[in-house]
Amino acid sequence: QPRISSFSSTTLLSGSTLTITGTNLTGATEVWLPLTFGGRIQCAFDDAQVSTDTKVYVKIPSDVAFATGRCEIVMVKHDASRDLTYTEKTFSASTDFKN
Repeated sequence: QPRISSFSSTTLLSGSTLTITGTNLTGATEVWLPLTFGGRIQCAFDDAQVSTDTKVYVKIPSDVAFATGRCEIVMVKHDASRDLTYTEKTFSASTDFKN
């Protein structure tokens, strides 16, 4: 099962790279972070670094107000034994993200 275990920082600065650490994160296609008032924002992947099974790298967008909530990673996985491609999501524990 995919799992998010930690973040390189919970103080998110515009333009910086956030490293999300966990297990079974291969196939990540989307990363979402919580915003104030129940919103959320999709973060772009950091093109300068290659995400792996244990680390996903995203750029922090500008002009947003982060909040306490859960990070979500959406992944596309493939089960070779059943020749099946599927979408899987994993969520972090509630985390106090801030600008």
